[in-house]
Amino acid sequence: MMPNTTYYYWEKMPEFSTLITEIFEWTGGCSGTQTDYLYVVVPGLVQISTGTNYILYGETETHPYNHFGTKKLINTVTEIANEYKSLFPTSEPIYINDMSLPWGGLFDINNDWKVPHTLHRWGNQVDISKIKIPQENRRKFIKIVCRKTEFLLSEGDKPTEAPHYHLSVDKTEDEGTTNRSYCIPPKKYIERKVQCCNPDGTIDLGNLEKCINIKN
Repeated sequence: MMPNTTYYYWEKMPEFSTLITEIFEWTGGCSGTQTDYLYVVVPGLVQISTGTNYILYGETETHPYNHFGTKKLINTVTEIANEYKSLFPTSEPIYINDMSLPWGGLFDINNDWKVPHTLHRWGNQVDISKIKIPQENRRKFIKIVCRKTEFLLSEGDKPTEAPHYHLSVDKTEDEGTTNRSYCIPPKKYIERKVQCCNPDGTIDLGNLEKCINIKN
């Protein structure tokens, strides 16, 4: 290694969160080693605490902690749960499934650290069970969510999926943008799903029936 020389190197980070240990060794007029630690992590995620108006579920043996998110997401979900319960005090609380893993990153749904689960990486998204909300309550639930979030999708109509609402507290990403500050559903993804809210925070009446009903 030439003395007083700056060397640059680039690394492609993995999609999943992890700790990378790197050991550098040099020889010449002097020799030595250096160990660096790279934390591939989404900073600032916190675990939602248990509440009286919502139930947390979906933990697995491999990932016993799946309810981490930004403070904005946690506050929004708590507000939705409280308002919903105030309207329907005799109904079950809402059931909250996947948010994000403790360090964020790829949500390892199949225990192989690979897609297809491309979302839930930045702590700004959550799945809420559709089945646990009585059909006659869903319109008002959707109305609550549309006033508080950027978008709400109705998902899980495939036979292998559980019907659920996918909620995000950040705006959708336009096709072709290079801004990856938040891993949010791209336009093409949303077009394949059922959007329940309009951009102005009102219910999308054209999709209301699909958002309320369960196909399978």
